[in-house]
Amino acid sequence: MTRDTLVLVPGIDVGTSGPKAVLLDPDGNTVDEATASYGLRSPRPGWTEQDPDDWWTATREAFDKVRAQRVLKAHDDQPVQVRSKEEPSHFVVD
Repeated sequence: MTRDTLVLVPGIDVGTSGPKAVLLDPDGNTVDEATASYGLRSPRPGWTEQDPDDWWTATREAFDKVRAQRVLKAHDDQPVQVRSKEEPSHFVVD
């Protein structure tokens, strides 16, 4: 790899109201970021839940925005850092 090649590492922060996708440079600085959102459901009074399919859809939307900003190819293989609001974390893989 030459110094002209910039390696960017994608990261995901899965928050309560939506995910944030980031691209980090090798020094850990944020190069680009994008967000998406998902809602909460209240099936009964006092209950709140979220649909994991909404997490996945919003995460893909946020990454699509970041990719569009950087003209990244969807097939570029890079490691991903994931941060979740949940413990244990839930990982979705496409």
